[in-house]
Amino acid sequence: MKLISIVGIKRSGKDTVANYVIENMDSVKFQLAGPIKKYLAEAYEYISDDPVFDRSYMPKLDFNCFEGIGYDREEIIPLKPYDVIDIFENAIVKLNNILPIPGMDVRTAYHYGLTPVQYLSEETKDQLFEVINKNNNWSVRRLMQTLGTDIIVNQFDKMYWVKLFALDYFDKIYSDAKYYVVPDVRQTHEIDSLRAMGATIIHVVRSETGQVQDSHITEAGLPILPGDVVVENNGTLSELYTTIDKLLGNKNV
Repeated sequence: MKLISIVGIKRSGKDTVANYVIENMDSVKFQLAGPIKKYLAEAYEYISDDPVFDRSYMPKLDFNCFEGIGYDREEIIPLKPYDVIDIFENAIVKLNNILPIPGMDVRTAYHYGLTPVQYLSEETKDQLFEVINKNNNWSVRRLMQTLGTDIIVNQFDKMYWVKLFALDYFDKIYSDAKYYVVPDVRQTHEIDSLRAMGATIIHVVRSETGQVQDSHITEAGLPILPGDVVVENNGTLSELYTTIDKLLGNKNV
């Protein structure tokens, strides 16, 4: 099974490429942001339905919204600071109980350092307040960026999401699948880890993405190094798929 990472800034077409490979080329997928979407969606639904506080101003959002299915993740959500705090606190509690692979017990998860916050201490809450106060105009994408990077990576464990990926990868490494695809690598330490594990890095680039403005580090783009593969997505969808068929079908990767 070959390890592949498909990277690119938002609206470059990387998700389109990743989905095509996964659906047509005998592949398994692991999303670094998968747990972020899952637990943020659960936390958001729980907080918005809280019977104690009237949060009828919060639109109903489910997991599909956090996946971007039929929903614009850039859309601004009318959240108040304490809404955001409650959402993040609830999501972090859920992350503390995550079991990275089937059958793994909580003690083993602790052993691998996969519990970012053992409890929400006053210091932890102060860190959350500091991060949240730096952000305005909350959207699904901004919630995901803040939890995944600004809180977990920057405040608690830089390698947290990479650890989850590595455990899943080594659990599946002897499967019959042809490709193991990681479609959402966004930071240098993540891509460096995949390179060290022998991954082929496929960059999807599209000239129009230069017009997309997002100052968050996760949208800064990643360097193209010798040995990486570059797929230019400036044509039709059919042309993009043909390029991927030639690239992987001819076993160049």
